[in-house]
Amino acid sequence: MIVNGAFRRLAVVASVVGALGVLPACRSGASKVSSDPNQRIYRNPTADFGKLKGLTLHFVSVTTNNNEGVDLVKSAFVDSLKTHMASKFGEVSEGDSAPAGGAVLDVSVRVNWGSRAARAIVGYGAGRAGIEINYDLKDASGSLLAKLHVTDRMSGGFYGGNAKELAFAASSKWDRYFAETVLVNAAPTGS
Repeated sequence: MIVNGAFRRLAVVASVVGALGVLPACRSGASKVSSDPNQRIYRNPTADFGKLKGLTLHFVSVTTNNNEGVDLVKSAFVDSLKTHMASKFGEVSEGDSAPAGGAVLDVSVRVNWGSRAARAIVGYGAGRAGIEINYDLKDASGSLLAKLHVTDRMSGGFYGGNAKELAFAASSKWDRYFAETVLVNAAPTGS
């Protein structure tokens, strides 16, 4: 009986701690947009995004640590990018090169699904899932207009969380950030 009661208390504590991490952590803290192309978040100070009509999504690479879920990850990013970029560029399609008067967004995504069991049983960052996202926006001549290179992580969640949620949460979060913060016609802060 004592063992059963102790197990029950342990289960309650684990549930409460797990409930605090139900949402993907998506920790990576965005820094300010820079006018230095060597920084992770860059906007060309002379770029006028309002003049660009049409955007091509060019998926340079989409990989996962176990080669599972590649189509799921790409689909999440295609849908989210089309949603967030259509208001800025009009037509958004997939391809290799920028349309006349438009831009091309080179996209690279790398996902490590981590270990759900380690996240659930060990906790404290064990089994962490991660996603690396690289966006390079170029005009039709190939000049870099803006970029966003970020890494996000998920280490919690109820019963270890579902790392596939990380792909959806990260795509929505960073696509929105790229569209609404990086691709604005304003002077970048910092260098």
